[in-house]
Amino acid sequence: MLRDSIIVHTVYVEEVATMGVYSPALEALDRLEIEPPRLVRLNQMLGGLMGSSVACFEDGPYYIYAESMDGIAACARPTTTQYQPEYFERRPDELAETDPAARVAQAGGYPSAVSIFALDGSTRMVVTADLDEKWREDGPAATRSVGLSLASNAGRFSGRSTISPVVPRAAGNGYFHAVSESEELPAGDFGNPVIIRYRFIPPNASGE
Repeated sequence: MLRDSIIVHTVYVEEVATMGVYSPALEALDRLEIEPPRLVRLNQMLGGLMGSSVACFEDGPYYIYAESMDGIAACARPTTTQYQPEYFERRPDELAETDPAARVAQAGGYPSAVSIFALDGSTRMVVTADLDEKWREDGPAATRSVGLSLASNAGRFSGRSTISPVVPRAAGNGYFHAVSESEELPAGDFGNPVIIRYRFIPPNASGE
């Protein structure tokens, strides 16, 4: 949400991409035109984490597409520099138009952004899946490895990235949250999955 408004990344139609702005009562307030996706069929196939293609910050909403290397400001800001993590590879081509099997194979051939979160009012975190094998964690976590890139909308620190076996599901107030294994109950049964909270410690301007 942004100043009591709900921002929704709407469906791309006829070369026009928009965000819908709604009240808490889901009344339509406005519509923001944004940059369209470069790869339309890719984004139709890869939806990422549902509800996490937009995040709101003090300076407005940012969004991602599957081919994004970083969040994109919905309102043009020449002072906001996109950060390119080391594991990012630019996907050169659109997916095959008619061959479903080829589309599936092509979709996983490059890293894909799956979500963007607001760690705080000016720090964005983009989660990237389908990393090249050289970036994946060893062992059982290999298939779950994702890339996490962090950048400051306000220029408080330089962007940085890491590889993580933990997949963020939500964020805010300086934390992100992830789902862990189910808790083991005293009788030997298993209960609900455990929610783990990770704290974001902002680096200083020098990057330390």
